[in-house]
Amino acid sequence: MHDAGIVALIVAILVNIWMLRSAVDRKKYTKKMRIYMPFSVMSLAAVMFTGVVMMAAKHLDFNLPNLVMIMVSIILIVLESKRYSALKYLDRTREEALEEYKSKAMRIMLIELAFVIVISIWMFLI
Repeated sequence: MHDAGIVALIVAILVNIWMLRSAVDRKKYTKKMRIYMPFSVMSLAAVMFTGVVMMAAKHLDFNLPNLVMIMVSIILIVLESKRYSALKYLDRTREEALEEYKSKAMRIMLIELAFVIVISIWMFLI
């Protein structure tokens, strides 16, 4: 389940990137994101929950890989909240506000994707 959650998280990030790249109208994009954002947050929560269950069931210690996964989860939560806050407080009076948000959100999502892929490869190799 944990591996499936990670795949779902990667897919959610990729769908977010696709939706952001194809956005041209701010109102339509914010409406889509209000519907879709809970699914991407839910995929992150599923990964975190299954990771905690695995740690409890296997009586795993707080070793370096587990601590790194916890830190990456916290970083992903902070990045998602920053992205959502930037969208929530988007200046509706300026035309270029969506383009500014796009560059900031794209940077955040690429960082999230890099974190998830790097930690996944690292865990696979261990």
